[in-house]
Amino acid sequence: MIHSVLPRRDSAASLVRVALALAFLGVGQPVRASTGDCGALPVVTSVIAAMFQNDGRVISGTCDPNSDEIVTAADVTGLVDLPAPPACPASADLVVEIDNKTGRSPVSIVLSGKRLGAECLAGALATSYRRTVNCAGPGLVTCGQFNARAAGSWRHSILVASPNSGQTQHQVSLLVAGNVPNRIRFTAFASVFSVQTSANEGNGSLRSVLQSIDAAPKPALIQFSPDAFPPGVPVAIRLDFSLPTLASDDVTIDATDATGAVGNRIIDANGLPIGALGISGARNHVIGLHLRNSGGNDRDLLSISGPGADGNVVERTIVDGPSSADGIGVDLDAGKDFGNSANVIRDCEISGVSDKGVKVTTGAYARVERCWVHDNANGGIQATLGGH
Repeated sequence: MIHSVLPRRDSAASLVRVALALAFLGVGQPVRASTGDCGALPVVTSVIAAMFQNDGRVISGTCDPNSDEIVTAADVTGLVDLPAPPACPASADLVVEIDNKTGRSPVSIVLSGKRLGAECLAGALATSYRRTVNCAGPGLVTCGQFNARAAGSWRHSILVASPNSGQTQHQVSLLVAGNVPNRIRFTAFASVFSVQTSANEGNGSLRSVLQSIDAAPKPALIQFSPDAFPPGVPVAIRLDFSLPTLASDDVTIDATDATGAVGNRIIDANGLPIGALGISGARNHVIGLHLRNSGGNDRDLLSISGPGADGNVVERTIVDGPSSADGIGVDLDAGKDFGNSANVIRDCEISGVSDKGVKVTTGAYARVERCWVHDNANGGIQATLGGH
């Protein structure tokens, strides 16, 4: 489900609902806070009341059981005794595959991973891994197997040590216990570019990378420096004018940060009459970006357009308004059928735009898979004017 791969922006509200249900159903035993002034009311009641005052900011006399200077659902859920999760039922084994496109063999890869939550009690099962492996041969090869892992949500990371391209990537997956190993896959790219600044232009900017990517060996990766884009922190590239259209083939833009989160690397069209990103090349892959705030001139936030725009994939990306047109527009013969040439929009959240969430027109083909498309002014998904 989309909820497992995207940060839900109503997560705090969801926690509040859970906390309210727990409080009013009497699950667990409230405990009296040692800090803050919760008054004569029961602690849970005081915390809920404080959450709706002063935007949750702690002021004199506010009940703040966990002493973090803001009153949120975390204060409520911390007041009840929830049952411990069950023991993990069995080992969740993991196989890591590397698609070696570097032109070199072998390649040296540092593989690492960490379980993000405690959906079940690990016991003797491992909740992390780290190993340096040498992967021989071109194309897809198995580079590591890790047995006896605890089931649950995991963040997996790779660092390509040789050739020393600087490639570092992360992804999140659910490891399931059972007899069949779980599999994840990374590509080792022929060339790697790093966005070093959130500035609109200049050395190290996304604009300069897009301007130089055409001449690079393919497949190519565009990643984001954690110095300029710290993990877990939303950072916006605010445009002063349109970015170059991604006209190259076989380019991946991966905005997943080191926590495994998506949506923290933002392209903001700054309310201007421009789109946030345009694609006219083939087999490009956009992962984990947040595209927002396009202005007038009937501009889509993300445009996939033209007869050469086949087989692009937009994945785990947040697209939201305002926009004078659609969230994602696919048009002008982009894609040839619903097979490999179709443009795929997968596991994305698309909301708040002035027209449709996704519109496919003028002979284009798109597949929309497992997306959360909501609160768009003129509807969710439309195929019109010969779109498929």
